[in-house]
Amino acid sequence: MNTTLNYFIGFLIIGFIPFNPLASQSKYEVYFFFLEDCKISQAYISELKRIEKKFANDSIHFSAYFPNATSTEQSIDRFNKKYKLPFACKQDIQRMVADRYQISVLPEVVVINATQNKSLYQGRIDDLFVAIGKRRSKATVFDLKDVLNGILTGQQLPYRKTQAVGCFLSHWDN
Repeated sequence: MNTTLNYFIGFLIIGFIPFNPLASQSKYEVYFFFLEDCKISQAYISELKRIEKKFANDSIHFSAYFPNATSTEQSIDRFNKKYKLPFACKQDIQRMVADRYQISVLPEVVVINATQNKSLYQGRIDDLFVAIGKRRSKATVFDLKDVLNGILTGQQLPYRKTQAVGCFLSHWDN
């Protein structure tokens, strides 16, 4: 394929998002870590639905994990039925996934290049919550969206971590 055609393909716009065909060669996983009764987890549901709708494709896959000691299949099922999440919700019974990424606060998000087994981002979804009980009227920094936009545009993304704000993950035994 000639260079001009490559550049043209690289700048195609799909749904107002620049499309880079090279980005689709890798597979990416977006893991959300939730607690069913955490008000901050609940506050992000609408935003996460919008993000999933905008970014989910053959290369970007979303799923939610519930690693808290109090999370059960039944409580996760009730949560999913109530909020109608558009991605798989899984119980992380032994906190195997959460511990792999040292998750301590819920909600928290991890973005992984699964093809390279490389973490790209971990932390908050955006800056809507400054601290527990302190919320902005609107988010001003969109960490997760920025990473996903970077994936779609083929940017080289260095690993980045931010501090999530939310409910603490309990580590007491079941």
